[in-house]
Amino acid sequence: MTGSPAARPRSPLRHRLPRQLRANAGRWAAILVLLLAVSATGTGYLSAAASITKTTHTLRADYAVEDGRITTAAELTDEQSRVLSDAGLEMHDNRSRDTPLVIDAAHLADGEDPDATVTLRLHTPRDGFDLEALHEGAMPAADDELALDTTFARAHRLGVGDTVTAAGTSWTISGLVTLPDYTALFKTNSGIVMNTLTFGVGTVTPEGWKRLDGVGGVPTAFTGSFFLDDALSADTTAHVGLDGSALTDGDGTLTAGERHDVETDAAARLVAAGARVTSLIDADDNMGITYGIDDVDHDSVFITWLLIVLVVVVAFIVTVISSATIESESSVIGTLLASGWRRGELLRHYLALPALVGATACLAGNILGRTVLTAPMRSIYYDMYSLPPCTASFSVRALLLTTVLPLVLLIGITALGLVRALRRTPLQFLRHEHRRRGHRAVHLPARLPFRTRFRLRLLLQARAAFATLFAGIVLSSFLLMAGLSFLPIVDNYTEDTIADLPAAYTYALSAPVDPADAGPDPGAGASAERITTTVLRVERRWDAGPMDVQLLGVDPDSPHLGGLDVADGRVVVGAGLLDKTDVRVGDELTLTDRYTGTQYRFTVAGTRGNSTDVRVYLSRAELNGMLGEAPDAFNGYLSDSALELPSEAVASVMTEQDVRTAADQVSASASTIMRMAAVLAILVFVIVVHLLTKTVIDRGARTISLLKVLGYRDDEVSAVYVRTVTLTVMASLLVSPVLVVRFLAWGIARVFIGYDANFVLAVPPVMVAEEIAIALGAYLLVAALHLLHVRRIPPGEALRVQE
Repeated sequence: MTGSPAARPRSPLRHRLPRQLRANAGRWAAILVLLLAVSATGTGYLSAAASITKTTHTLRADYAVEDGRITTAAELTDEQSRVLSDAGLEMHDNRSRDTPLVIDAAHLADGEDPDATVTLRLHTPRDGFDLEALHEGAMPAADDELALDTTFARAHRLGVGDTVTAAGTSWTISGLVTLPDYTALFKTNSGIVMNTLTFGVGTVTPEGWKRLDGVGGVPTAFTGSFFLDDALSADTTAHVGLDGSALTDGDGTLTAGERHDVETDAAARLVAAGARVTSLIDADDNMGITYGIDDVDHDSVFITWLLIVLVVVVAFIVTVISSATIESESSVIGTLLASGWRRGELLRHYLALPALVGATACLAGNILGRTVLTAPMRSIYYDMYSLPPCTASFSVRALLLTTVLPLVLLIGITALGLVRALRRTPLQFLRHEHRRRGHRAVHLPARLPFRTRFRLRLLLQARAAFATLFAGIVLSSFLLMAGLSFLPIVDNYTEDTIADLPAAYTYALSAPVDPADAGPDPGAGASAERITTTVLRVERRWDAGPMDVQLLGVDPDSPHLGGLDVADGRVVVGAGLLDKTDVRVGDELTLTDRYTGTQYRFTVAGTRGNSTDVRVYLSRAELNGMLGEAPDAFNGYLSDSALELPSEAVASVMTEQDVRTAADQVSASASTIMRMAAVLAILVFVIVVHLLTKTVIDRGARTISLLKVLGYRDDEVSAVYVRTVTLTVMASLLVSPVLVVRFLAWGIARVFIGYDANFVLAVPPVMVAEEIAIALGAYLLVAALHLLHVRRIPPGEALRVQE
């Protein structure tokens, strides 16, 4: 009877795992910390982003967000309201009043100009549309109570029970709320960026609203929010406009163009009924509703790619360390292979520690990110945007990207490196022959000094570790420079935008009006230059979708835009528009009306301004002709001084102060993220440099010991090893800015391609010096640890017999 085959004995190497872990505790602890930081940060951010995205993507259904809004110069009559109802629009009164708000020094927001005018826009409670989301306290009940926007209140350190003064009237804050049509605080829909510093919104009772009746300097904006009725929304039947043109085709799908046609037709019917329409904004065009949602989506893509890059770097570091471990245990591996052990068994053994450390770091990072870091990450966006309350929700995407994917990449890349290292024969392992067959050693000139040859040989033998070290330095320098470059980018954008302003005051009008007829200063009106302006769309490069572009029609002899040649049909574009598109001077530029689909083609004759200018300049007569208007028509002014114009006729005003306020807002909003990037960069730099340089020194432990036996002192040995590493690090720091700046410029262009504004990298020499100084200071700490490590290597290491 044949007995059962004897079970194969378990690998004796399993007993070495605890000893290997203890012997290299510092090395594996550093990898654990680095991967833990990456996983925890990624999990916290992606979990927060998932919760916010879930809230914002259901915002319209949960809070009955409007389909659009119409603003008129006066309150609608009953007949005019019936006109809108017959056009398929269900109207809701959403009137508002802009009141000057007094902010004392104790409640100034960080980065706020104390001389800036603060505006608080007040509404009455909503019923059935744009419902308020209450964060804290209660909705106002008394006539002197106010529910204040939560983001504005947080920025100014205001809370429930505090008292503020608006339009000379005292109000007590009863609650903190989010208005879903102001998730991003844009004072006007044409604003550059949201503004939590000098603009806020709030809700008062109808009795409180009456307290503002007759108060000077507090105009009423007669805005009506609307929903399209069920028949229009479903597009079940075809609709015809006031002029007899088809509005919808009744195919069951209401397109953006059809919706715009319906809304425009309703506004036209309202004008025909005697109303003066000053603004018509579709919900998809309302920056207060869509801006924050788009920003979270853009940031998530960037953070995802950054996490993947960091994990790949960690995987390569582990590969270098594992290969060094195999080299140090060549005799053991050669003996096992000669004894019949398979390479697959050795591969699984040497994968055990990386997999164990990786799994521990990723799982712990996932738990830490979800329980501790999600709230701080979420607060980054809640400090910028006025979002409704959200609850943490489980994100499968965050689990995959911060736990599963890092483990797969870590084990996969490490396994590939180990397979390559284990290709050698048992005899090569026993002889400690680590070079591949056919690889010839580099012969260095004998006339070189001993130390020089030794250092060069060290670099050649550890070139994989030094190559990974260089890649790690480049990556950490990229993160650090990204954090340091943010403020220069904003400052550069601010100054270039101000320099490119056509005039000190740029007015866009909702209706033509002559300033000389509107105020007591005819001199100011006489100096105003009439312009025509409109907004069309152009395709961004990299298939990033369309962006809005302002067309500015001016007279050829424009006093404010001297040197601009738009005579004889010439079209000039801002230099920044070339960066956002694939168009160059001499190429054809195609602009599209987003609603009608009409395309306009121009030949670019030249450029104007700096990289922040994304306008298109042409003659006023040509733009008017394109729009079907009379050659001398206008809808805006350029002026060197403020004009006295009726508030209902002004759609927007752009001044230097507006640009600076927007820049202050951007700096205040993103400073937390930039600080986080800088801290992460320093952490990555210290750990990467420490791990890889320690691997180089550990590989040379026997040589270091031999040098000590031959009489070399610790400082002389350190001069060979540590100084070689130091020179490599310094050379990498000096070379890396060239690569980092090029890659960062490309990265910034990719990150901001989804924005209509053009942000360009600005790298002053001081910033490069600051980045190198920070990295060098971090390395000095690592070098001090290496000096201690070299001193601790005993001379007896060289006397050990290698089997």
